[in-house]
Amino acid sequence: MRLDGATCGDGRGRPGEVFQHSRPEEAKREDQGQRQERPVDQHRHRERRRIAQRPQRWIQDRGAESGAGDQVPRHHSVLPDVVERMRRRSPEQREDEDPVGRRAQADDRLRSTVGRRSKRHHATHAVTRSEPVSTKARARDGCGPRGETAPRDGGGGVLIECESCYRRDVRIPEAAVHEPVVGRVHELIDWSAARFGDAPFLFRWTPEGWRAIRYRDAARAVHAFARHLAAHGVGPGAQIGLQSENRPEWGLAYLAALEAGATVVPLDMQLTREETSEILATAEASHCIVSERSRATVEDARRARLPALRLVTLDEHDGLPSWPEAQRRFPDATPLGRSGSADDVVALLFTSGTTGRAKGVMLTHANLLHNVEAVAQAFEFGPEDRMLSVLPLHHTFECTGGLLCPLRIGASVAYARGLKSSELREDLASSGATILLGVPLLYEKLLAGIHRGIAQTPPPRRALAHALLAITREVRRLTGNRVGRSLLRPLRRRAGLERLRLLVSGAAALPVDVFWGLTDLGLTMLEGYGLTECSPVVAANRPPRPEPCSVGWPLPGVSVRIDAPDEEGDGEILVRGPNV
Repeated sequence: MRLDGATCGDGRGRPGEVFQHSRPEEAKREDQGQRQERPVDQHRHRERRRIAQRPQRWIQDRGAESGAGDQVPRHHSVLPDVVERMRRRSPEQREDEDPVGRRAQADDRLRSTVGRRSKRHHATHAVTRSEPVSTKARARDGCGPRGETAPRDGGGGVLIECESCYRRDVRIPEAAVHEPVVGRVHELIDWSAARFGDAPFLFRWTPEGWRAIRYRDAARAVHAFARHLAAHGVGPGAQIGLQSENRPEWGLAYLAALEAGATVVPLDMQLTREETSEILATAEASHCIVSERSRATVEDARRARLPALRLVTLDEHDGLPSWPEAQRRFPDATPLGRSGSADDVVALLFTSGTTGRAKGVMLTHANLLHNVEAVAQAFEFGPEDRMLSVLPLHHTFECTGGLLCPLRIGASVAYARGLKSSELREDLASSGATILLGVPLLYEKLLAGIHRGIAQTPPPRRALAHALLAITREVRRLTGNRVGRSLLRPLRRRAGLERLRLLVSGAAALPVDVFWGLTDLGLTMLEGYGLTECSPVVAANRPPRPEPCSVGWPLPGVSVRIDAPDEEGDGEILVRGPNV
């Protein structure tokens, strides 16, 4: 994987310390004189020779660790005398300074990278660190090389300017790592119920509208189901599968299984009978919680390979322990009170990774709780937020960001009916969601649905919408200001997105046109990087002004480095922190 550019440390074993560039004024004046004397068409070769000839102290080393507060966008760092030529200029100033050379150079750069758009630029996002991998990194897709370290004034900073990422100075303060408020994940439900008791926690769609489950009622339901599981043989050391569509009972059953002392094995609803039986057999699961939609697959797996597997259902079913039966049997249940450690395994998640065969990833209470604190802090979640849950809950990104984070901060979650763009926009509008977690394909569909809606409006209104979008793009291109938030508020209102304030993308690289398409509409688009083994978020952009082509800074308490990078900066990403 590739990491290009960074705010940096000094390369001498002090992670996160900013390396201050320095060059004698005489050398700067000499270089400026050379720029005036030499032909324009030799600019690129001259820069390459000058960098190669500079003393090593002017070039930042590779391989140092990073800490929270430092960003690596997809731009390698440049030397100070080059930064002067990057300052924002009007089109007239650019024409006066170099009417031919700069434009020709930009055209050459775009032509050389357009073929690598999907293959390289969007497939190898930057990971956050405190030093650049290489000063020889190449520009990709018109993004760079544009970056400079910012002085340490409480946080790192990056200067960005290119065809798709305009220049700005970003300051993110070093953030202290918040310690988890509880010792084990399932204890969050009682902690939150005591603070947000009558506030809504989970929303279910019904033909009559959205139906809420409040924090206090959710805590009682969790305790009732935990006692029901314990009465049917679930205890400390047990592995219990969980296969269901997204619904409020998924998260509550997850917490109940943890309260009973078990380790949860989340299962994809799309698994075949063979895949389901393979995972449950490998995990040595004694029980499996199912919904009516997944029960047949698990029963087939039990008959084929797991005769001792016991089923518990989330829906009423004769002959099987069920969620409704637990609520009737234990209406005023209290916590089981079983002892345990923060280092106990919470979840065993099976992921194919890059080898094709699913392997189990063990995450502890401490791993998930630290990631919950860091994610909520980085994304600025609050009790007034409401998330629309779209991604499958068996994915650790949705489980951590879309279930445990809202539980920790007192926010609420509404479960979407489906992934159709029309249903998605209806659910966003009717649920009053403020935050959406998704993947690039989801946002491509959302953006396409918005533009289809504009195309179906009467001609005068359609022309006005197109004109406002064009003005928004042009203002951003010329000044760097993002005016869509205020200028396009009526358009968002008609699209049902008036309350939506934050979009978070993960799992794959977000195309630049999708980022700017949603940003120009006035939506804040954040992109992050993570993996299951890290609970899962490692790095992410921050509100209020994220940048495209970047996954931003490491979360508080997380360190990232590149192991043995080559000349291109490619190397293995290493992550260290309490979430690993």
